Amino acid sequence: MQTRAASNVRRNWSKSLGLGLIAGAMAFAMACGTRNTTLDGSGGDGASDGSTDSRTDGNMMGDVASDGSGMDAQGGDVATDTIEMDTGGDTVITGDTGPTTDTPETGTCTPTAEVCNGRDDNCNGMVDEGLGTTTCGTGECRRTVPNCLGGAPQSCTPLTGMTEICDGLDNDCNGMVDDGLGQTTCGMGACQHTVDNCVSGSPMTCTPGMMRTEVCNGMDDDCDGSVDENLGQTTCGMGACQHTVENCIGGVAQVCAPGTATSEVCNGQDDNCDGTIDEGLGSTMCGTGACRVVQQNCQGGVTRTCVPGTPGTEVCNGMDDDCNGSTDDNLPPITCGVGACLRTVVACMGGTPQSCIPGPTAPETCDNADNNCDGTVDEGDPGGGAICTTGLPGVCSPGVLHCQSGTLRCVPNVAPMSRAETCNGQDDDCDSMIDNAPIAALCPAPAGGVMTTCSGAGGCTISGCPAGAYDVDANYSNGCECVDDTIGASCTGPTNAGSVAPGGTFMSPVGRVPPSGGSDWYVITFPESPDFRDHGVGTPTITFAGNDNNAFRFEVRSAACPGTILGCGTGSASATGLTTWSFNDTCVNSATDCSTRGTAWPSTVYVKVYRVTAGASCDNYQLRVTRP
Repeated sequence: MQTRAASNVRRNWSKSLGLGLIAGAMAFAMACGTRNTTLDGSGGDGASDGSTDSRTDGNMMGDVASDGSGMDAQGGDVATDTIEMDTGGDTVITGDTGPTTDTPETGTCTPTAEVCNGRDDNCNGMVDEGLGTTTCGTGECRRTVPNCLGGAPQSCTPLTGMTEICDGLDNDCNGMVDDGLGQTTCGMGACQHTVDNCVSGSPMTCTPGMMRTEVCNGMDDDCDGSVDENLGQTTCGMGACQHTVENCIGGVAQVCAPGTATSEVCNGQDDNCDGTIDEGLGSTMCGTGACRVVQQNCQGGVTRTCVPGTPGTEVCNGMDDDCNGSTDDNLPPITCGVGACLRTVVACMGGTPQSCIPGPTAPETCDNADNNCDGTVDEGDPGGGAICTTGLPGVCSPGVLHCQSGTLRCVPNVAPMSRAETCNGQDDDCDSMIDNAPIAALCPAPAGGVMTTCSGAGGCTISGCPAGAYDVDANYSNGCECVDDTIGASCTGPTNAGSVAPGGTFMSPVGRVPPSGGSDWYVITFPESPDFRDHGVGTPTITFAGNDNNAFRFEVRSAACPGTILGCGTGSASATGLTTWSFNDTCVNSATDCSTRGTAWPSTVYVKVYRVTAGASCDNYQLRVTRP
C-alpha cells in the first residue's frame, strides 16, 4: 500500500512542481540574460533517499536546484525538471522541461528534429523536450518513465507482481482486480449459501440460511444433511387389509389405501379386515364326563381336531372322573380299625366321602383274636406262664403254659430232639434213654492218646493216658496234662551229674515226678585231692534249688547200686525224706593234716528224688550241688 500511495503522490507532485519551475525559469531568464540552465543525466541523483542534487554544467555558473526555489545562488536560469518517485518512494529528476534564453556560446543554431542527445536540436531553448514518456505494466505493476533522461533513451520495466489479496487492487498485475480469491459455501440443504470471498475490495463472511421444518419437497428443509427424513409412515386398514406406506417418496407426499377384504379362514390372519382374527369359525364338542372337551375349530391359526380329555381316577365328587359314563362308581369301601375293632363302610354317598369309625377295644384273651385292637393277636401270652408237665420223657417233661393259636398249651422247656445227648446222667434228646450216644460224642478226647469214660451225673473223666503222661489234676478238659521228664528213673540208669570238684556247682535239669510212686536218679562224683585235706574244704552239700508245693524229697546212697542210704553228717545212719544233705567232716578244726578222717570220704553217691504228696498239679523240682 505504501508503494501505491507513493506512486499517486509522485504523479501529482511532478505536475505541480514542473509548472512552478517553468514559470520561475522563464522570469529569471528574462531578467538575467544569457545563462543556460540544463540538467544532464545526473539532474536527479537516482538515489532512493528523496533528495535532489544542485549542480552546474560547464557553461553556467550555477543551475537552479530542483528544490523549488527557482534560482541558484548565482542567479542562473531556471530549468524545470520532471520529478518522479521510484518504486521505493525516492524522487528522481527525469529532465528539463523549461525554456532557456541562453544562446550558444559559439556559432549559430540550426534547428533540427529534437532527439535524445542532451542538446537543443530544434533551437527552441529546451533540451530533449517533447520526446514523451512510456507507460508499461498493469495494475500495481504499472509505471511511466520519460523516453529520454539525461540525454539517454530510457526503457520501461514493469514492477514485480504480488499475491492477490482482497483490497480493490490488481496485486498480481494480471489486469484483474481481486481475482482468483474464490468462494466460500456454508450450511447444508436449504440453509446452504455461497459468497465470493472478496467483493469491492472487502473480505466477505459466509452465513448459512435459516433452517425450516422438514416437509415433503425433495429438499433438506431442516439443514441436517438428509432430504425428507423422519416424515414417518402411515398405516391404514386392519388385518389382511393393513397397508403401510412412507409418507414421502421422492419429494412427493403419499396416500395410504387399505387392501381388499376376503372371507375369514383359519390361518391366523384377519382375512375380512374387521379387527378380529379367525373369528366365527365355530367349535366342536367331544368326550364324556370329566373327559368332555369343547374345542375351537381354529386355534392359533391352525385347524384343530377335538380330542377327549384323559380319564382320571374316580373319586367321590359327584362326577364321572374316569369318563365311563358313571358317577362315583367302583370306589372300594373304607375299612378302619384292626382286630375286633375292624369296621367297613361305603366310600361315597351322594358325592360325599364317608367316614369310618373303628369299634371299641377289649382286654386281650387267648382266643386267636385281636381283642385290644392293637394289630397283634394274643400278644402278651394271655393266660400263660404257669408251670406244667408235658408228659414227654427226659428233659422235655417240664414245661410252661403258653397261648398258642388261641389255645393254652403246656410247652416243654426243652423241645424234643433240640439237644444232643451229653454225659450228664439225663435223657437230653428226650428219646427215653440216658447217655446213650457213642463215647466219642459224649466225651471227646481232649488230646491224642487220651482215653475217656462217661460217669453219668459225674460227667466225663480221664480213664487212661499215653505212656509218660498223667492226669494229675483230674480235670477232664486238659486231659493228661502232666508229662514225665527224661531224667533217669532207676539207679541202673541214672542221669550222670558228672564230677563236682571243690569250688564247683551242679544244677540239675528241672525234674517232674508224677504221683505214681516213680523217682528220678542221679550219680555224682566228688573227687579227693591232697590239696583239699584241710578242715572243711571240699565238703559237698546237696539241696533243692526249687521244690513246687514242697512235694519232693531225696535220699543219698553209697556208690553201689542201689547202695546204702547214707546218713547225714557221719553217714553212720540212714537218712530219708531229705531236703538238704551234707557230709560232716570229723577232722578237728585244730588239725593240720586231715588225710586220715574218722569217716571215709564218699567219692561217688547216688541221689534218688521222689514225690511225697499226691497234690492236684504237675509240680517241678531242681537240685543244687555245691562244694566250698
